[in-house]
Amino acid sequence: MDRAQYLRLRRKYGDYSSWAIWNHEDEADPTIIDSHIEELNAKHVFIAYNASRKEGYLRVGHWANFRGWKHDRKLKYACNDTALRGSYLTDLFKGIKEANSNKVRDYLTPELVNKNVSCFIEEISDIGTTKKTVYVILGVRNSEIANQFREHFLDQMGDTNVIYYTHYSNFRLTDEEWVTGLWKELGITADYETIRQKYE
Repeated sequence: MDRAQYLRLRRKYGDYSSWAIWNHEDEADPTIIDSHIEELNAKHVFIAYNASRKEGYLRVGHWANFRGWKHDRKLKYACNDTALRGSYLTDLFKGIKEANSNKVRDYLTPELVNKNVSCFIEEISDIGTTKKTVYVILGVRNSEIANQFREHFLDQMGDTNVIYYTHYSNFRLTDEEWVTGLWKELGITADYETIRQKYE
């Protein structure tokens, strides 16, 4: 990706998406992405359901999503020091700020669904996904995001590699269990404790 392409993506998607690169000293800082453009890639695309906060969801600045909130460290542990570094992070539905995923369906008019499907298909094309891209749906196979993804989005994407994995806010899993479980799903080899200690 060259800088001109990067700046186009930042203008177009920077308000709600991000990339899997974190500052070791400040997890909430998105500006580190600007200086690591060469590491950005579309080999893996992580997809959450929607904005989870009604207020204060997006901080000032581009690429501020997926960093600095309560459970975002798990994504950092999983991606920042592994082959997942530089992956793309986005929401399936933009503009719906609802913490309860079971209530998101209440917002989904046919017009809103169609708008978001079109936006998503354009987005994954713009970032340079290929047939080899692996899409990681952050929700188990019978979750609401998985159902909506299969019902409205999947058919529009062609031949696609998709895995479904529990959302990183799942409080029943420890950080280590969530991270190492994701690595197992994706065939990533790394040492959790060595990575975790980098952030102490």
